[in-house]
Amino acid sequence: MPPANSRSVTVRQLKLQLEEANTRLAAAQESQEQNAAALEAAQQQIEEQTAALAAVRAQAEAAEAAATQAVLAQQAALNDAGAANAAEPPLQLIPKPRVPRGKSLSIQRSMGLDDDEYSEIRYGIHHLVHNASLAWERDFRHQNVETVARFFHAVSPCLLKLRAREQYP
Repeated sequence: MPPANSRSVTVRQLKLQLEEANTRLAAAQESQEQNAAALEAAQQQIEEQTAALAAVRAQAEAAEAAATQAVLAQQAALNDAGAANAAEPPLQLIPKPRVPRGKSLSIQRSMGLDDDEYSEIRYGIHHLVHNASLAWERDFRHQNVETVARFFHAVSPCLLKLRAREQYP
């Protein structure tokens, strides 16, 4: 039979091993509880983010629908305006001059302007084109819309002067 002393040592070692195992078990359970709490918090955050995403998608769909409606309304308005303009004959401010075959067309002569008047108008047009930053070598159809709008905004006072001059010579 083993001595009583070695038996007490074995019992003490087993108790120590049991306490260590219980301590590790308690730590593992605490870690598992923390992990479960973190997992629950993450799932709740995912649900909140999913709800927020659904709200943003709904807003985006509503905005897209509103934009589509606005575009359709604008197209309808343009179509209506186009139909109204098509019914009216085109406005001709200056009649197209008739030039016999073999002769050249002189805008200055056709408009009945002397050299000074023609130079003044030509300089004014060049000045307005430059101020509006238009590319003078390109057709109006190939210009930037904002640039053309800036040109017409700059030209409008001049046109008013010309119309007043035509009405009240």
